[in-house]
Amino acid sequence: MKKCMIAMSVVLVLTCMVATVVAAKAAKTAEEQQVDPLQALATAKAKAEAAVNLMSPAADPVKTGYSVLYSDIQDVYNKVWPLMQKVIMDESAKAFVEQNASLLQKAKDQSALIADEWAKYTKVWPMLNSRQADAQTWAANVATVFNSLNGAEPYWKTGKMDLALLKAAYEAVEKRAQEVTEVLNTVLAEHKRELKKWQALADEARAAVTTQPAK
Repeated sequence: MKKCMIAMSVVLVLTCMVATVVAAKAAKTAEEQQVDPLQALATAKAKAEAAVNLMSPAADPVKTGYSVLYSDIQDVYNKVWPLMQKVIMDESAKAFVEQNASLLQKAKDQSALIADEWAKYTKVWPMLNSRQADAQTWAANVATVFNSLNGAEPYWKTGKMDLALLKAAYEAVEKRAQEVTEVLNTVLAEHKRELKKWQALADEARAAVTTQPAK
């Protein structure tokens, strides 16, 4: 008898829990249905606009430094490479007994390293440039879509068209803008890593030929 009562109590508790969950879901559904369609649309539009504004600066080649970073790396190369060549030429022009063999070898080693890294970078950059160009095109297109939706919104409303469809379109713009921004930021981060590597490479090369060891 006692076991039967316990079992009935458990069933009763579970039944109450299920009923509570069902009631909560029903209340949430009812609440969602009561949301003002115009307010929901305004919220979706605001989020889309924020995402587009965040994406657009990143799509600017000047602000991202995409072409600038390439120029910066090229500038590092153009400064350190001639320095190594000058050391090599100056030491090689001396009589053999007057040459600083250690300095000459270091300059040659650094020159070879720089040439190898530059060859690698000139192969990588076109791929990064292509990815950046694609993302910039996507960004421009997404911004155009947002502006078109924004311009069409008054006619959409006065035409009594389904606001849920316009809301979904704004949400699609927000999602795509976030994706494009991520691509742009990833490519920019890769360029920054390359620039940092080249700056370190140049510093190492300069240090190698500045501190002149004994002959």
